Amino acid sequence: MRITGFGIYQHGTPYILVVGSGDSASDLIAHFQGIGRDTCTVVGCIVPTSSTIPATIENVPVIGCTGALRDYIFYNAVDIVVFACPLDSVPGLTELATSILEMGIQIGILPEFYRQAGANLPAAHISTDDVFGAPMVLLASISPKRSYLVAKRLLDIILSAIGLLLLSPLFLLFALIIKLTSPDGPVFYPWRVLGTNHKPFVGYKFRTMVPDADRLKQELAHLNEMEGPVFKMQSDPRIIPVGRFLRKYSLDELPQLYSVLKGDMSLVGPRPPSREEADQYEFWQRRKLCVKPGITCLWQVNGRNEIKSFDEWARLDLEYIEKASLWLDLKILGRTIPAVLRGKGAC
Repeated sequence: MRITGFGIYQHGTPYILVVGSGDSASDLIAHFQGIGRDTCTVVGCIVPTSSTIPATIENVPVIGCTGALRDYIFYNAVDIVVFACPLDSVPGLTELATSILEMGIQIGILPEFYRQAGANLPAAHISTDDVFGAPMVLLASISPKRSYLVAKRLLDIILSAIGLLLLSPLFLLFALIIKLTSPDGPVFYPWRVLGTNHKPFVGYKFRTMVPDADRLKQELAHLNEMEGPVFKMQSDPRIIPVGRFLRKYSLDELPQLYSVLKGDMSLVGPRPPSREEADQYEFWQRRKLCVKPGITCLWQVNGRNEIKSFDEWARLDLEYIEKASLWLDLKILGRTIPAVLRGKGAC
């Protein structure tokens, strides 16, 4: 967990996208670069107009003009978009800002340019703060909850550490059973998914499928029982015998406690998607990635795979994001245990 000038960044190095092409943008990029990539990373620059597009600014790649911004933030990891140019030079400013906020990404504006904005900016939670030494006006679609995020991270650390310690004998038992019943594959499945604001990470589950399950998935795509980008199949032929038991009671998910302890995940939050799934999201669904993913959330405690519509799944995740609180997290955790013990809706 890192506390920065624009609030509590939940995990990892913040990725910054700068909008601007003049001296202010160059100076800001140089300032961030001087801090070091371990603290923050400028991933690219967007220039306001297409009249002249340089290849780089301060050795940072120029993505294109503002027309490329919406697609870039949909498909790439960005935590904050900083406007370092006169706002009246940005075509379609209101629509651009609305798209950024809709995805749950923060907007930073240098103070001298914010005063020019007038009514051209959409409604948002507004604050002034220091972003790695640079004063900014910050806009966010989600109200910052500093104390909640601190408490949430402490809860994650304590419960995941206790869980890993108490469940270690069970881990050894499951590992032994998996190797005895399916000796050709590893015990753990490397789960390559996307975390906060599209950042990739590798989590782990107990392997419940045959070793070449990912390849076979393409052959079974036409049997998908979920409406949307996620693949779900009640009688999936790739599942090994012990895998059905592990999946029914979500025991294959237990190694994710290590991802929670590391900070890649939380106990409660939207389920992390693969890049393939996220690339198929509708624009409004991309907002699911604006918070740290979790092991359980409203989808798990409201029927899991009995919910066949991905739109409904996404709406439950967005409901959680809007209402997130420590009390809600505790209620979801409390409801998860009986839901898992019943094994209802699992596949």
